[in-house]
Amino acid sequence: MTWSNMKRGALFLALAAFCAVSLNAGVIAVLNVGTDVTGPYGVSNIENYLSGDSRFSSVADWNVDTSGVPTASELAGYESVLVVTDANDGTITGGGLGTLVGNVLETYVNGGGRVVIGAFGGDASIGIDGGILTLAPYAPVTGANAGNGTAGDLNFSTADLSNFVFNGVSSFTASYDSNTTLTPNGIALAYYMSGDLAVATNSNYSVMLVNADPNVAADLSNGTNFGLVFANALAGPTPEPGTFGLMGLALAALGLLGRRRFHR
Repeated sequence: MTWSNMKRGALFLALAAFCAVSLNAGVIAVLNVGTDVTGPYGVSNIENYLSGDSRFSSVADWNVDTSGVPTASELAGYESVLVVTDANDGTITGGGLGTLVGNVLETYVNGGGRVVIGAFGGDASIGIDGGILTLAPYAPVTGANAGNGTAGDLNFSTADLSNFVFNGVSSFTASYDSNTTLTPNGIALAYYMSGDLAVATNSNYSVMLVNADPNVAADLSNGTNFGLVFANALAGPTPEPGTFGLMGLALAALGLLGRRRFHR
């Protein structure tokens, strides 16, 4: 390989690393499965909240019930995806729509995306299933409770307050949660005063659970930092640690080639 080709290769690597950091930054999607669009439990409530967060340049709505399951290439245009489900899901139970959603989210996560799941979304009997929940490296929790649990106040003595999810969070109260259990690869970040799991993640934060219904208008306006926890989870640590390594290698390669050319 000539030095000219090597320089072009290194430049391409550097540009790829830069794009990995900057491409679609702050562009997120809310994937709505079986949830009301408007009203006191409508998905528009959390979408309106997220749209007011300056960290997000764009917040898109994807209603699976009317638009169908997005493809992996369609999801690839978003930095993070919030999955919301509710008891109106109907056809997603029993390996139907939920499996298709879960499988496309698996592909999305493999491509470097981040998925945040609200209450019920992590339970295969009422929310999504498929690859995103059945493969251990991805799923932080498991559970099969189709009913409403009572969440209440977050127990801050159990919370990892150094985690980015709790940046700026001084209080958190939710009306509903779902019964969930940590998987062997799951990491608990906080519990409710009731003892129920409140926030969990897998090891690289590619799949996170905020065990509350993000659509409840009363919770978003209850005076606590309810919506901020979801927003922080979606914003996440960007770029991912692996991207820093890629950029470092690319810049090092460019520097090495530059020095070699100087000494010729």
